[in-house]
Amino acid sequence: MRPYPLVANRGDDRRFWRSDSPLPSPVKVAEIELADELPMLGGARPDDGQPYRTASVIVRLHHRVLDVLELEIPPGGLAPADLARELWSCLGSEICRHLVDEDGLPAVETLP
Repeated sequence: MRPYPLVANRGDDRRFWRSDSPLPSPVKVAEIELADELPMLGGARPDDGQPYRTASVIVRLHHRVLDVLELEIPPGGLAPADLARELWSCLGSEICRHLVDEDGLPAVETLP
């Protein structure tokens, strides 16, 4: 079920917002490669300069997609250390599985 109402356009495949429904907040879209240095996640929206509150993040390890996560962004942004803790809490077992099974490397206990 969608968290926002959509209305079909009479037999057309396109969808339209109902005029009496508020639009959802814009979402920052990001791609993170875990083998690289983690970025600061946040920033201002280009349309109105307001900060993003959520992010849809494609998380990769050695160029392989592990998952797509929806993350909350605090007012000051999500610092690399905080991002590392969040990613580890969501994907720690998947990261270790990838390292051990696919790369032949030892498991790790946290992201650097």
